[in-house]
Amino acid sequence: MYLPRHYDTDRPTPLILAFHAHREDADEMNEKTRFTNWRFNPTFAVHYLQARRKRWLAGEDHAEMESPDFNYTRTVLDYTMNHYCIDVDRVFLVGESEGSGFANILACDPRFSYHFAGMALSGVHAHGELDLDFCKDARLPMPVLEAHGTIDERASYWGDRKRRLLPVPAWIQRWVRRNGCDPVARRGYLNSERFQWDRYTCQGQLGYVEHIKLSEWEHLWPTQDVWGRGLSFSRPALWFLQRWVRPGNLTIPLKAGNNFDTFGHERAIKYILSGNDGTPSSNRIPGNNRTWGNHTTLGNHATWRNDTIFSNDTILAN
Repeated sequence: MYLPRHYDTDRPTPLILAFHAHREDADEMNEKTRFTNWRFNPTFAVHYLQARRKRWLAGEDHAEMESPDFNYTRTVLDYTMNHYCIDVDRVFLVGESEGSGFANILACDPRFSYHFAGMALSGVHAHGELDLDFCKDARLPMPVLEAHGTIDERASYWGDRKRRLLPVPAWIQRWVRRNGCDPVARRGYLNSERFQWDRYTCQGQLGYVEHIKLSEWEHLWPTQDVWGRGLSFSRPALWFLQRWVRPGNLTIPLKAGNNFDTFGHERAIKYILSGNDGTPSSNRIPGNNRTWGNHTTLGNHATWRNDTIFSNDTILAN
């Protein structure tokens, strides 16, 4: 668990849950992303999760209530929210490879998606069985950024029928449709024309869904070399995530003892729909701009909504 240098128990801190690639571990994910470098990431708390046997269960077959990875993620989220001052409206997913496939499942699952404000993925395992019907009860809209290499051999950009992996453009279009976006992207480039950057407008807001197509890039977390060539995906990932805040009208009932409960919102959804939940107001987090961990509600938190790119990632065209 990484806390930013200026972490304050009386101020809400946004949180990233990071999921590593297949056959790698949390330490390797940390080394790639550099999110624990306070100069690089002064804003987000980061929890690097560790898969059992270095493998996430990333297909629909594992998207079940009792999946070990689901239970583990729930335990991590419950613990983190109850022991740190975390802003419940700014919890995000980051993943690479199989870890991004698992993050995609979490974003599609109604029990988990309720808690996340957006996700940034690299080399996603785009499982085709996670169709529109499977994701129909997930919280929407869900901001999505994905970067993918065109010569990725593990999670082919062009899809893999034997492994039931969708072509990445088709997977992107599924999120475009789920989020109610304009199907035509605004196209630009990051650093060079090798890195095509498509942004989709959803509900009048540009960039709700974004995709970076990395020409001649393999199944690797995008980084720059010692000469500054290439693209450091960590920069646009942080820029993308810090723009989003989960809708503030979502209420979360608490366990006895006023503890945060990842799946407690299922009761809230039913009660809100019925218009009468019978739950004391003292057992709910207030509806807007909430923080958790020290059980203190603050005023309006800062949001970042300007379309400003980090200085090392110059836009060449729009």
